[in-house]
Amino acid sequence: PPNAPLAEFTPNTRVHQHAKIDLDILQIKILTSMESFGFAKLIYEHGRNSQIAKRSENDPYRLRTLGGFATNSNRRGADPFYTEFASYFNDPNYANTLVLATLDGQGKWGTSSTEQKVAVVGGVCSYQIMYMWALSVMGGALERCKSSSPGGSNSALWDEVAAYLIGSLEGESTGGSLDLEDGQLLWNLANKRAFQFQTLSPEGFSEINIRMEDLLFAGRAEMDAEACDILENTVNQMQHLVLLPVIQSTLRYAISNQDLVATSPSAGLALGEVFANSVLPVVNRYDAASANVIRENMIIIPGVQPVSDGPQVVANAFYRSLGGFGYSCWLVGMTQQVDACELGGGIANVKGGEIDERRKLTAVLYSHVCLCAGLRHDAGILMGGRDKLQRTVK
Repeated sequence: PPNAPLAEFTPNTRVHQHAKIDLDILQIKILTSMESFGFAKLIYEHGRNSQIAKRSENDPYRLRTLGGFATNSNRRGADPFYTEFASYFNDPNYANTLVLATLDGQGKWGTSSTEQKVAVVGGVCSYQIMYMWALSVMGGALERCKSSSPGGSNSALWDEVAAYLIGSLEGESTGGSLDLEDGQLLWNLANKRAFQFQTLSPEGFSEINIRMEDLLFAGRAEMDAEACDILENTVNQMQHLVLLPVIQSTLRYAISNQDLVATSPSAGLALGEVFANSVLPVVNRYDAASANVIRENMIIIPGVQPVSDGPQVVANAFYRSLGGFGYSCWLVGMTQQVDACELGGGIANVKGGEIDERRKLTAVLYSHVCLCAGLRHDAGILMGGRDKLQRTVK
């Protein structure tokens, strides 16, 4: 159905074909694991599952492609993030370059183990290409809002944002699929890390995803109401929020990689580097010294011990940059080996001191949803947003 939920977020427009790009990622990973690199490259460059809607019967059959997302000029809509990523890696098509080189048996990971190739190709597709493309669509939605194009499909672009963050494999249930191997995008990553980092919500899925869903509902209401200044703040929050599970994942592999050597065939080494590179340009934006610490520990260099300073040093480096992200270290969480809030006195100290601030933030966000829904007389958005926002203050 056109309004079937994506992990409980109910789109107003037909974006389920957009969401099926996650099937391309899954199939590319499977083919890479079978060492069918040519077929994996074929899907990457030409697509398979995400059909572009025809405007007329005479239009050709076309597919969205990960390769297209990774090289599309519309990525400029994600600025300043796109420009910073391109500058950091000194390559405007940094993600595309890495995927193709790995599948072609070239570059740093081209001659690595099959497990590492799967990690690199799949991780870059899921967390670098799709992250930047989702930001590009957010930028396009904000630009459309500011251009004052009334009515029509104003919320369509925002629904696409949800499709590219959640994907089709999460199903319709609250929180997404119970099988954490299903999802391929950032929504799934947050749920994967929630138990390990003690960031589960009372509903049993990631607290980060609770906030992501709230922002998705709020942003759509703001689009419909043409409340562009408020939408701009929502976009800024979303751009940073969805990187928190990437930070968690970097720490997860910092923990496991400290016991490996750089020549290990373990997929963990590749995943640790991919996750670190998926967030390093943003960390570098706010704290270059912290970015250097993370890079020195997470980027694999022959003859250099991975995570030589230990995972807590990596966690502390992230802590120093989180002020720029606008989110607290307690949303990153803690494990037995690392505490993302150690420099702030520990998770318990930080979280306890921020409960009142969290309630204030929720009240402000709810008021924005109410304002936008009231302007459009959209009771459905109002009630849906209220119910979801109330969950965050339980």
